[in-house]
Formats: sequence, C-alpha cells, structure tokens
Amino acid sequence: YYRQSSHNRWNAYNAWNRRDERMAALWVRPLIAYLKETLAPHMRLLDFGCGYFDVGISLVEHVDRVDGFDVDPAVVSTAIRRLAALPNFGKQKSTIFSRVDDLPRGYYDAIVVNSVIQYLPSVSAAGSTLATLASCLRLGPPNSAKIFLVDVIPPSYSASLDALDSLLHAARHRCAIPMLKHLFKAATKPAGLE
Repeated sequence: YYRQSSHNRWNAYNAWNRRDERMAALWVRPLIAYLKETLAPHMRLLDFGCGYFDVGISLVEHVDRVDGFDVDPAVVSTAIRRLAALPNFGKQKSTIFSRVDDLPRGYYDAIVVNSVIQYLPSVSAAGSTLATLASCLRLGPPNSAKIFLVDVIPPSYSASLDALDSLLHAARHRCAIPMLKHLFKAATKPAGLE
C-alpha cells in the first residue's frame, strides 16, 4: 500500500473517489460526538485517513493534540488550508502528514481509522497498516492506547442497501445532489485496486 507503485494507484483512486466537503463533514458527525464523550483532554490523537480533517478540527479544543494523515494530495491541501484558518491555538496543536514515514512512533494515545480499511488493496495491506499504526501508539497503562476502526464495510454488505441508506441520510441533511454524484461515480467506477 505504501510502496511507490501502489501509492500512485492509490492517489488515482482517491482523486476519482473524492467526496464533496459538505457531504464528508456530514458523515463524521456521529463519530465526532462519540469521540468527544470518549477521549480525555490530555490525549494525543491521530486521525488516519483524515480527508478534509473534519474530525481533527472538531476535536482540536477537546484533546491535547490532534494530527491528521492522508495520502491524497488534494484533500491534504484542503485539510492544511482548513487548519490554517483556525485560531493560533488550533494551529499549534495539529499537523497534517502525507507520508506514513513521517508519523511519530510511540506518540499517540488514540488513533481513528475512519473509512479506510475497506479501501486497502488486500488483507495483508490492512495488517501492515494496523501494525504501523500500533507502532505510533504511546506505551502506557494496559488498555490505555486505542485504535478506533470506524465505518468498516464488510465485503458481504449489500451495495444497493448501502447506496439507498447513504442517499436517504444525505437527503435528510440537504446533501442529496453531491451524494447522487458520488453514487453515480461508484456505480460506474472502473475496477478498483488490486
């Protein structure tokens, strides 16, 4: 997944699959609410696959530090722009990374992996990604470090039901048009990653 040849294919897939900013923010609302209840103020958080950094921006005042990571250059650029618009307090507490090798090892108390696992090219890529993330966790008391795997879509889940549920949710929040565009692209997509 992180090798250069795979990296180029992954960037091409991300460019093709990019979501509308408003729609992306809508999808993480329940996750943000849960994390605000779950995370302690002293914690350092990594939002892995951060996209536009909706989770990070929402949590910057609730935890000690929140960093983001994504491989898609366009969404990283948007995340950096959004981070720069925060007051100085927020900017000092966050960094957006685009290379996995730049992630600090043994540093984070919690890592959020939102809607990433199902897009990795293989089970072994998922395993190596999780091993890398585990190396980024700070050692502490038992059960203190956490990795939150969120929005993992199993291969057996009905694509039709997922599309219908997504469209209804988007319509309730006035994002139906961006969702229809996204669903059209998903229905007509070329072969995914191998």
